[in-house]
Amino acid sequence: MTIALCGSWDHEGACRWPHHSQAERNEGRTNLRVVFVADPVEEESVRRMIGDALLGGHCTGPDGTISQWTLETSGASVLTEDERELARRIAASSS
Repeated sequence: MTIALCGSWDHEGACRWPHHSQAERNEGRTNLRVVFVADPVEEESVRRMIGDALLGGHCTGPDGTISQWTLETSGASVLTEDERELARRIAASSS
């Protein structure tokens, strides 16, 4: 997500769209949740960037390690209360 939303692993200044990704293994599958902060007019564009990154199926990490995956499903969901608090914190830290 960092490359999709920021353009690189390392960048100067705050993220344009602050975000946090959390992966969980469940019954042999990995579920990824991405919490991001964006102006309402940019939300659809940010969702599209995230979706495109997931559809790409691979990523080279900052240490050169290549990760690969197959996307089965994706979509927006309602934030939990903990995720709402996380969004408030990442928004505050980027301003």
